[in-house]
Amino acid sequence: MLHSMQEQYDKFREYVEELEKCRKELENLKFENNLMHEKIYRLEMEKSSLKEKVEKLTEYIGNIEQVSRNKDQIISSLSQELNSYRRLLMVLIMLILLLLLIILYLSLQ
Repeated sequence: MLHSMQEQYDKFREYVEELEKCRKELENLKFENNLMHEKIYRLEMEKSSLKEKVEKLTEYIGNIEQVSRNKDQIISSLSQELNSYRRLLMVLIMLILLLLLIILYLSLQ
């Protein structure tokens, strides 16, 4: 009977040790779970931050594109004005030449 009680006690001791191992493993798993939740939270925050940065960069790129279009319009407008001034200059030169010819003609008579 003593032998049987010793066996039961040994079995009980094994179960207690196994339960202790399981408890420690559960604590470790809880700790790892908490770490994972913290990492997920940080990643979500980083994702939000990156999303905001992408939105700002998209807006910035849109602004750059708008400035580029405005620059192209200004260049086109200046080019048209320059062509108008060239025409006016050519007309002025022709008028001056015509005036010189008229003066020359009148002076020869």
